[in-house]
Amino acid sequence: MLLVDHLMTKWLEAKRLKVDPQRCVRTRNRFSACSKCTDACPVSAISLENGLSVMEDACSECMKCTSVCPSEALYDEKYLSYFTEMPSREVISFSCDHDRSNESHIRLACLAQLDTALLMHAFQNSSHVNVQFREERCRQCSKYDASLMTSIKKTIHNFNSMRSQEVEVTFNDKSQSDKMERSYTRRDLITFSRKK
Repeated sequence: MLLVDHLMTKWLEAKRLKVDPQRCVRTRNRFSACSKCTDACPVSAISLENGLSVMEDACSECMKCTSVCPSEALYDEKYLSYFTEMPSREVISFSCDHDRSNESHIRLACLAQLDTALLMHAFQNSSHVNVQFREERCRQCSKYDASLMTSIKKTIHNFNSMRSQEVEVTFNDKSQSDKMERSYTRRDLITFSRKK
């Protein structure tokens, strides 16, 4: 009976990954060599033969493909909601769906989905941005990819290369810590000391 319940739950869960083959560069132009989505997919669930398609049973919905697709042929239906969550926060903290340590986090399907657009918007709304990356928890996840930390750091590096002033993003990889770590700028410390 548990197996039936599990299968029914899986079947009833709405898939967040949406596919629009008509937007795919490779589908629209037979001379295109774009394969960013298939290269990014850690479980090889994306096929470009006879047009763009995703094998739903194999897809872990890590959304890594959505952050590399140049034409948004693959997209997360919740992606825009991440932007609307940011303006009301003093500290913006990104985590994954499985992180239940703090309700105020912006929970991405997976931290592999973190892209420069999200970081840009976060820093427009707050000077304190935190990425809640916990390697021990991630290793137990079906979406885990060994290159996740490298991928996140590359995204941050790309983001910093677009700005004149480099931005540091704090990683919290302490599995025992449930509290968000806040990083203070020099200005915050001076302001704090003057108030006393």
